[in-house]
Amino acid sequence: MENRLAAGRSIHVESEYLPLYTNYGLTTWSPLVSGVLTGKYKKGNIPADSRFALDNYKNLACKSLVDEVLKKVDGLTPIAQELGVPLSQFAIAWCAANPMSHLLLLVLQRSLSYPYPFQSN
Repeated sequence: MENRLAAGRSIHVESEYLPLYTNYGLTTWSPLVSGVLTGKYKKGNIPADSRFALDNYKNLACKSLVDEVLKKVDGLTPIAQELGVPLSQFAIAWCAANPMSHLLLLVLQRSLSYPYPFQSN
């Protein structure tokens, strides 16, 4: 699955690969988009203790924290609030709800960076 928040991405990629998803399943890498969907990068501010503050991630930060992406994140926030869940939980649940999704790969910088319990349905 492609990064739906990235600028200039084709929305047709999923339908082109539908036979693969149907037969083999889907692995979702970084459903929090490297922390962007946690809401901690509002208005492009980069907290000093975050992954994007590290030298290794500055190039990724330049690609991920563009205005278009942050506007999309801002648009998702009210939906999560209406559901009564943090944006990060909403993003993970959205990916997990995909019936073709067999695996979600989350890489947390710190063990306490995602304090919500995971539940299966």
